[in-house]
Amino acid sequence: MKIKEYFKNLSKTYSGNYLAMIGCIIFAFTFLGAISRFIQGIIFRNSSIIKAIPISFLGETCFYLPITCVLAVIPIIVLFKFLLKPIYSLRAQILFILLSILLCICVNLFAPDYTYQGAGIYFPFVFALGFPIPIIAAIIFFILFYLDLTKHLDIKNKELTTNKYYINLVNIFYYYVLLIISIVFFIVAYYITLY
Repeated sequence: MKIKEYFKNLSKTYSGNYLAMIGCIIFAFTFLGAISRFIQGIIFRNSSIIKAIPISFLGETCFYLPITCVLAVIPIIVLFKFLLKPIYSLRAQILFILLSILLCICVNLFAPDYTYQGAGIYFPFVFALGFPIPIIAAIIFFILFYLDLTKHLDIKNKELTTNKYYINLVNIFYYYVLLIISIVFFIVAYYITLY
């Protein structure tokens, strides 16, 4: 498969599905956190929490990248199980994928820290896991990318990968991850130049 073909058929590649699922988890995790912060701001009548949501959204997206990569493991396993062997109906597959995503991100709804950082329950794990986790995730992506380009892998679940809604979601979240990686790279590069 050529690179041009690859980007036209992201939903039909394992690396495209893999990166899109990570993007979905990153977005869902931070979006759920933003909703939680908004609700807390209303309950506590604290407008500063609500005003800080855009900054905390960006901060959680970048800062909690190692956590979201770990949280994506279960949904990726569920997704790949369906890509390798199309069991159940398409609706049941989508339901299982959505449930696995919700299961992994639901703790952010009840995170005890609703200030500017948000998702306080995960804070200790960021330092414990650090940024080797996104590096491992990137290595897995490049392995899958190589296998996709050399056609060593074939997706059996054509019904899911040719669904127009699924194709759009894979494309959106794939490019969302690339945008997030670019932002994180520039933030890290900026702080490195300061020292």
